Amino acid sequence: MVIEFPDAAAAMAWKSADNYQAILPMRLDNSEGPLVICDGVE
Repeated sequence: MVIEFPDAAAAMAWKSADNYQAILPMRLDNSEGPLVICDGVE
């Protein structure tokens, strides 16, 4: 899955958000793979 954010700071804020933290156990129980945050290209 690819999710686009305006910048890396916004992605990190999303990763730390209470809403994401609430569903994180479900993601970890049902999928494998790392969460990667990287700069995109235009």
